[in-house]
Amino acid sequence: MKVGFDLDGTLDRPELAQLARVLYDAGCEIHVITANAIAVAKYYQTREDKEKKLLRLGVLYTELHLAAGTTFSEVGQEKARIIREQGIEVMFDDSTTFCNMMEEHSDAVILRVREPNERVAAKLFSRYKRS
Repeated sequence: MKVGFDLDGTLDRPELAQLARVLYDAGCEIHVITANAIAVAKYYQTREDKEKKLLRLGVLYTELHLAAGTTFSEVGQEKARIIREQGIEVMFDDSTTFCNMMEEHSDAVILRVREPNERVAAKLFSRYKRS
């Protein structure tokens, strides 16, 4: 299974970082698909900054994708393009705008991250937990 995660606002939530680790350990491909746009980010981060953040969070991943654009719409469409090209089946993101764009322009199941839901996370963990 190929699973995508946004970084800022998504993987920096401990329960989602843990989910990514469990899925990676279970053999899933983990694709981090994050915005790389000055116009839509509170502050600009380089690829190296994002790699350091993933290391600090303890998230192992298959590939890091930077979705470039100067508007939210452009970034959302770029995320959708990456999802299509990589064959991502499920994508987690905290942005309603990006989720709407990805739903419109890809076939992946798009899950908008809201408040932590331990019950949902526990179900997903148990499905992929090693014996």
